[in-house]
Amino acid sequence: MTTANRTLLQCVVLVAALPILISGGKARAQQVGDAATDTSAASISGPNHIFYRPELNFGSVSVMGPFNVLLNRGFSVLHFRDQPRDVRQLRWGNGFAAVGDALAHPRAAIERSGGWGPWLKREFLPSGRVWEWAWAPNYGGHIIAGGITSRYLEEWFEAHRVPLPALSAAVYLMGTMMVNEAIEHQRSTTASGGAVADLLIFDPLGILLFRIDGLARFFQEELHAADWSPQAAVTLPSARVQNVAQVLAYKIPLPFLERTRLLLTLGHQGLGGVTYRFDSGLSLGVAGGIDGNGRIGRLLISLMLVVVNVYPGVLPGRFASLGLWVTMTQDREFSFGLSSHSTLGLGTGLDWNQR
Repeated sequence: MTTANRTLLQCVVLVAALPILISGGKARAQQVGDAATDTSAASISGPNHIFYRPELNFGSVSVMGPFNVLLNRGFSVLHFRDQPRDVRQLRWGNGFAAVGDALAHPRAAIERSGGWGPWLKREFLPSGRVWEWAWAPNYGGHIIAGGITSRYLEEWFEAHRVPLPALSAAVYLMGTMMVNEAIEHQRSTTASGGAVADLLIFDPLGILLFRIDGLARFFQEELHAADWSPQAAVTLPSARVQNVAQVLAYKIPLPFLERTRLLLTLGHQGLGGVTYRFDSGLSLGVAGGIDGNGRIGRLLISLMLVVVNVYPGVLPGRFASLGLWVTMTQDREFSFGLSSHSTLGLGTGLDWNQR
């Protein structure tokens, strides 16, 4: 790794970690019971908070934090089986050289990708074969999912008293996306046109759009958009990033069916189904579809054939604050681990039979 690339990597890591270091974890999410009796919850939640819900200490939202965002978005490429999951095996020098190339020489990257015409069609319009569509993840993943994540981070940083929360969230998210592009481009030192579109257009656009309260509230209140990404973790004895994916869920109202909603998840997991809401406020959902590796799956407590995520609030008694996850690949490689809402979204675990 050259000195310039090493400096770029260090800057990305520092920028990504700075808001967490500043916050120091001083403000914690309030328990559901505390929120009902303690007025201090209002100062933590904030009147303009749309996606950050500190009163919920169960489910996928309870383990969503800065580290969860970094792993599930920054390392999401490791969801695919052809990628090495041990971070020590990744070619960071090549990857960050490509990131620097995208930022410094975007026109050259576009020309290498076939020129402006093919680049515009591929990145912005539905054309060609469906597996070559870039516009779908660009709009759904970078603009919408990225925008929602940025808004969540802004509210999280504000609640945890991080200075300049909007700017900190934008810088943090862009740092994670630079990590993502570095992993995608680790086999080359030059950028693709897709990296230019992601880093210079779609990611910044999502950040800006979801600073608009009306748009953010539409996705949260009308479409019930929520991050259903798994409990990302770093496992031992190797430094493997496990159980990562980007998954955004939508629960869309259906006419004449007040309690039933259409359920869609998009990202590395594409599912369709329905949810039914009980008097308690909890919902039961059933869906089917495929994940990013092409496996047929069903969603039931986030069960995808070889991946099980049991989020905090399901385990009984003193273990209720813990989340549990287990994965098994088609090569019979096992991993399992724990997560908690008190670890800023960072899970840990063990792996074995790894090749």
